[in-house]
Amino acid sequence: MSLRARGQAVILVAVALIGLLMLLAWVVDSGRLFAERQRLTRAVEGAAKAGMVVVADRMVTQVVARQTEAALRPPCAPDGAFGSPGGICTATPSPQHLTSWLTDLDRADLVSPAMQTPVAQAVEEYAARNGIDPSSATMAELEVHYPSDYHLGDRRLTLRAVARHMFTLLLAGLLGQERAEITVETLQSLDQRP
Repeated sequence: MSLRARGQAVILVAVALIGLLMLLAWVVDSGRLFAERQRLTRAVEGAAKAGMVVVADRMVTQVVARQTEAALRPPCAPDGAFGSPGGICTATPSPQHLTSWLTDLDRADLVSPAMQTPVAQAVEEYAARNGIDPSSATMAELEVHYPSDYHLGDRRLTLRAVARHMFTLLLAGLLGQERAEITVETLQSLDQRP
């Protein structure tokens, strides 16, 4: 092989090696980005579910109070909520159907500012337990919207959590792109009406 052919082969191998390293950088960063997105998704979903557990606990507390009130009433008592005048009884909801026992005041309490604060605190607490630290330099923000898109009379209560995370790219940083933003959004809901 001549010296000239050998030089051309070295150049071709060097160019192919650079291309292969760029492909490897893309594959490694893509895999890391995918894994980080999955981790962030699980953390945000878990945190949002923890927030809805706070709502469900309050709902159960309200239902138990309504069921206790109904149990203490004499049968067929004339009242506006669970009986009717004249002794003709109106059936009470099944104890298992929690949403049937809620009154409009109970539902208003479930979306009140007094309820929104502990829900948001639970989401933030569980997000921190799952590795989402809003004070971290790589964590752009964590938003909690409860109730999300709520209108009076809606069947469901919905919590929306959004996390934005700045992810450091290792090998693609050689090409000038050192960071990528990962945004994860989750919706968790709970029935409030039958």
